[in-house]
Amino acid sequence: MNATPQLLCTEVVRGHYAPGLWDPARGHQIGMVHRIPLYAELTSSVADVGRFLGDPEVHGGLVGTVTAGLLGEDLPIEEGRFNHARLLPMRGCRLTYEGALRAGGERYHFLAYREILLEEALPSAANAATDMTTFHALIRRGGSDGPLFGAGIMHFNLRDLPDVLRTIRTPGLRGDPRLALIGNYLRELYGDIVEAFLIGLVTLERCDAGHG
Repeated sequence: MNATPQLLCTEVVRGHYAPGLWDPARGHQIGMVHRIPLYAELTSSVADVGRFLGDPEVHGGLVGTVTAGLLGEDLPIEEGRFNHARLLPMRGCRLTYEGALRAGGERYHFLAYREILLEEALPSAANAATDMTTFHALIRRGGSDGPLFGAGIMHFNLRDLPDVLRTIRTPGLRGDPRLALIGNYLRELYGDIVEAFLIGLVTLERCDAGHG
């Protein structure tokens, strides 16, 4: 039996946050002033790219670490999940990265998300690039519905995109034409800017399967 299209991808994001705030933008500003870092290394895994793109109920996996000032360094992400949802009726998507952290004997819930709008009506491509590289982050005590501990923003540097693409692993699919699905997946994350970097890494033919 042929393997389904799979994907492993690692992203490193850096920013700041502040405790006691709900607004990620404000948390980032205050965190910069007080030098409270928020870094993460996020490795997402998608077992079936076609289903993942076509069904928002299908989750990917997430492993990695989070460094959050006042909590600790390189805290492992436990019970990690990665999800993709369409932003309708707009052309865009919401990507969420979440999991549990343990620090000082307590449990926390980490959530980072980015909303990427690819509307042709956007004033400039710069807006879309900002969406692609901005991760809003919330940390809660306990579980996902626990009291908010802090909020902030992390950024992915587009100059690191070639390095990110080099982390891509597609087990068992070398030369398989279904890798076109992975091209679609990466366009969801980074827009058509990935075209310049994907040559020689994945099949670039567009594929509509699971993309309706």
